[in-house]
Order: sequence, then C-alpha cells, then structure tokens
Amino acid sequence: MTQEQIQHLVLQQMPEHLPGGILIYRDNKREEILYANSWFISMMGCSSFEDFMELTGGIFANLVHPDDRDGVERDIREQIAGSRSKLDFVNYRIIRKDGSIRRVEEFGHRVFIPGVGTVFYVFFLDNDTKYKIYDMDSLTGLPGKTRFLKHASVVMKLASLDSKAPKMALVYVNIHNFHLYNMRNGSEKGNQFLIRMAKVLKGNFPNKLISRFEDDHFVILTSLPALKKRFR
Repeated sequence: MTQEQIQHLVLQQMPEHLPGGILIYRDNKREEILYANSWFISMMGCSSFEDFMELTGGIFANLVHPDDRDGVERDIREQIAGSRSKLDFVNYRIIRKDGSIRRVEEFGHRVFIPGVGTVFYVFFLDNDTKYKIYDMDSLTGLPGKTRFLKHASVVMKLASLDSKAPKMALVYVNIHNFHLYNMRNGSEKGNQFLIRMAKVLKGNFPNKLISRFEDDHFVILTSLPALKKRFR
C-alpha cells in the first residue's frame, strides 16, 4: 500500500475515531445540522444519525439546554464577530435522549464552502466524562487547577494570534476569612458554602471556564468585554 493510499484511508476514518464529537451545521436562520460523527451521536444517547436527527429536529439550537441557548448564541456571535479566524469556544449543557444533562466544551470554526454556503465545523469534548477521569474538584464539580491552566493557555494563545479577538481576563476570587468561617461553623457548613459559591459564579459567568484552585480560591477565564458588561 502506498503512502498516499494510507493517508487516504486514515483521513477517511478520522471523523469516526477522533476522541470527541464532531458536528457540522449551516450558519443560517435554522442552523440545520449536516453531519454528526458516531462519538457525538453516542454522547447524545442516540443509536444512529437518524435517531439523533429525530431528537434534535435537525437544528443546532435544540442541542443546547433551553436555559443556556440565548447565552451560547450570543457568545458564539460575539466571538466570531471579533475573530479574524472566525473561531469560537463555549461550554454549555446538553440534554441527552434519556433526559440526563451533560456539560460539553465546544470549539467552533465558521467557514464558507463553495456550493454549500457558510457552515460551522464544531469539535465537542464531554466535560462530565472528562472531569471524572482528569482533575475534577470532587466538592464543587469544577475543573481543578491543572485542567484550568492547560485549557486557559490554549484559549489565550488562540486569542493572542488574532488581533481582532477580544482581550481575555482572569478573575481571581478569594473568600475573605473563610478559615474563620470554618472554625466557627464547622467544615460541613464550610463545604456547603463553597458549593453555593461555585453555583453563584457559574450563574454570573455562564458558559465560561471556572475553576476552584484550592480551598476558598476560585478563578474565572472570560473576555474583557464580557467582564466589563457584567460590572456596569
């Protein structure tokens, strides 16, 4: 077998064997789904592409949890508008066929294909599965320090390569006198406080990367425009 034949076979099989989901959908009003690989179909709890299309109605918006849809759409459009390379990164919840909820990370690239039109190529990672096996804070369910730093470095590197991309911001949150709170109320109430704190941060920074570094220290990666808008 020639090197060219080997390359052809490898590329032919690539969409089905990448360690993550692949989705392609049109950038039009309906955002019609054109393709999903078997990994993503399985991630959604479906048995076939036809099963997946029936679940979603063949529309991208139907993948996203109803409470996250507006924020996700806004984030994608803002990032695409500010990116010369037309790249986006968001994370949000999906509802699987069995009704269970999972959180995914999405890396998107908006491109124009002659004869087809403008489409989004999207790569998905399943956060729920990934965090169970790699650097997850068992108390809050947030990614740990190592996971956050690796992910943040990729996002910030991509942003630095695009002069039109929005500037990124790291928000550091330290709960003042948390040690004293623990001493007065006990570690169990302290843990419940940290769990509530994580929920507050996720509510105020939806679809952003948030981590608990240690004890009462949290860090958020967001864009500077989004941060300024939050504190107006």
